[in-house]
Order: sequence, then structure tokens, then C-alpha cells
Amino acid sequence: SMAFMVAAGDADPMKEETPEAVAERSSRALSLVVAETRESRDTKALLWAALMTLLATVAFAATVWILANLRRAIHRRLETLVTSQARKVRAGETELLAGDRIALLARRGADALFGILVLVVAYHWVGFVLERFPYTRPWGEQLVGFLRGAFGTAGRAISGAIPGLLFAAIIFLGARVLVNVLRTIFDRVEQGNLTLGWLDADTARPTRRITSALIWLFALAFAYPYLPGSDTDAFKGISILAGLMLSLGASSVVGQGANGLILMYSRAFKRGDYVRIGDRE
Repeated sequence: SMAFMVAAGDADPMKEETPEAVAERSSRALSLVVAETRESRDTKALLWAALMTLLATVAFAATVWILANLRRAIHRRLETLVTSQARKVRAGETELLAGDRIALLARRGADALFGILVLVVAYHWVGFVLERFPYTRPWGEQLVGFLRGAFGTAGRAISGAIPGLLFAAIIFLGARVLVNVLRTIFDRVEQGNLTLGWLDADTARPTRRITSALIWLFALAFAYPYLPGSDTDAFKGISILAGLMLSLGASSVVGQGANGLILMYSRAFKRGDYVRIGDRE
């Protein structure tokens, strides 16, 4: 028997729909309603849904238990590893790194990762359970669809950012190679194995540090457009704010550094010279 009629006016001309497409879509929707209504009255289907829910709950509890045991194992491993490595970083007899604090931060990072994984598993569990029953199926489909859409958006963003990240990595890799090459040259000058007319052993090390800093700054400037989010207003605003804070807070430091560079490269003073500052020689 006929349930409804579709006229030419039911099609949306803005979407370029046809009456046949509207009738097909409406027929599928009506068939779905009929099937789910029958399913809601089918005792066997409801028992099967309850059994699937029970199995999913057991799997969810087992997954959380495994993740909890894995978190405890990671805690023990991190504490042992961080403590042993922190003891190796010493200045004489003094430990430079607080192993207990680093271990605490590592444990908190593991706890945060555990919480995220549990939330994702719980989200899937809730969506799966809701999809088992006809009355709650729309909610479950919305939950699963939202999560899939979020992961899909994140995946597309990551895949779109990979080429830029690769190009930025190449720039930083080239900067690292150049810094290592120049370090070899400056170290030879400092050790007296190489002589350059404009550079001596006293100014080799500070010149190497300044050159390395300039190379990394140029590398950052070249790689900046290829970093993810560099074209967004938030990224630009943070960059401007950081530059403003640095320029205002480091003005005296830059002035003192420039004075030191002038004294060093003008060779006004050398190691072994006697100077008098106030009443001290």
C-alpha cells in the first residue's frame, strides 16, 4: 500500500534535487523506522543487544585494567631510568638535576596519557552500547560520528602539515650541519692549529657562539612560514607579543652585550693585562 506521495514541489531546487531522489531518500528513512520499530519489539534482538553490551563492558573493564597495569609498570621504569640518568649529570660532587622532581613530572605525563586513553576507550564504549538498542541508536551514531569526524579532521590537518614540517626539518638539518662545520674551524683556531688574520684564539669561542646563534635565527626565520599554524592570527599575535616583550626586557642586556663585544673585538684588553676599576687593580 502507498504510504506517501512526492510531488514536484517537494524537491529543493537550490540543491538541484529531483522528485525521484527525494522519494528514494524518504523511502529509506521510512524503511529504517519500520525496521527499528520491529527490532524494539523483538525480544531476541534485545537479548542479543544486551549480550553484546555485556561483552563490550567486560572488554572495556579489561582494557582499563591492562592500561592501569601498564601505567604502573611505566611509573617504575621511568623512576629507575630518570634517577639513574640524573645521577650522571654532575658538576664535581653536586647533582645538577633533581631526579625525584623529574621522575614526578614523568609520572604525571604518564598519568595524563593514561587518562586520555581511558576517555577515548570509554567514549567508544558508550557509543557502541547506545548503538545496540533502537531507542538510543541515534545518540550512539552521533557520538561515533563526532569522534570519527574529529579524528578525520585531525588526520587531514596532520597530513597537510607534513610537507611543511619536512621542509622545515631540512632547513634545521642544514643549519645544524653548517654549525658543526664552523665549530670544527673555530675549535682549530682556538687550539692554535689554524690561523686566520681576522680571528685569534681569544675571540674564536665567542665568535663561534655568535655565529651559531645567527645561523639558528636565520634558519628559524626561513622555516617559520612552513610551520603548522604560522599563518593564523593567533600565531602571529603570539609572535608579536613575544618580540615586544623581548625587545623591552632585553634592552639593557643588549647594550651591555654590545659594549662587551666592542671591547673584545677591538682588542683593547687581552688576557694577562692589568686594569684598574675604581680602587681595585
